[in-house]
Formats: sequence, structure tokens, C-alpha cells
Amino acid sequence: MQGRNRGGTTSAAPAGEPGAVGPFARAQAFPVLILLLTLLVVPFLIFGDEGIRRVERLETELEQIRTENGKLEARVRELRRRLEAYRTRPGYLEDVARDELGLVRPDELVLVFPEER
Repeated sequence: MQGRNRGGTTSAAPAGEPGAVGPFARAQAFPVLILLLTLLVVPFLIFGDEGIRRVERLETELEQIRTENGKLEARVRELRRRLEAYRTRPGYLEDVARDELGLVRPDELVLVFPEER
């Protein structure tokens, strides 16, 4: 049903007249509206704080974590090597005690030289 306005004419123009909006024109307006919204929103998503800058910060953090992880893996390998030496080499524990703790046997003589300045 078409309503009549004050002048006695119908509110919707016939399909052939200028200013008529048919179903086809409405169907085309939706994709255009979506495209415009996309063109407005995407730059904010890409260049905003949650966009490219965040990705760059995360990549930097990932590289730091990988570097630290590599150092920890090397430390674990060294500790496993030492543990295996403790288990298999009879004199290894004594060698470590002498080198790291400065321990000596009761029958050994220790000479201490003053450091040069």
C-alpha cells in the first residue's frame, strides 16, 4: 500500500521516474556501504596500537625469548655433561672441589704468592 502525502500524490515514485529506489538499487547499496566501512576501519586496525606496531613488538620479544632459550639450552647441555662426568669419572668430583672450592689434601703444601699491583 502506498500512503498519500499532503499534496494527494503517492509517497513512492513509479519505477521509471527519477528518484525511484527499486530493490536492485537497494541491493547494490549494501556492498558499497560495506566497502566504505572497510576502507575507513582497516587503516585504524593496521596502523593503530593493535596493528603493525604490536606485531613488531611481538616479533622483537619473540627474538629475545629465542635468544634466551638458546642460552638456557646450552646451560642445560653443560650441566648434563657435568652430571654424566660426576657419575662416570671417579676423580671428577675431587677435581671440581680443588678447582672451584680451592680444597687441598692434608699432605699438600699450598704456596700463596702476592698479586702484583
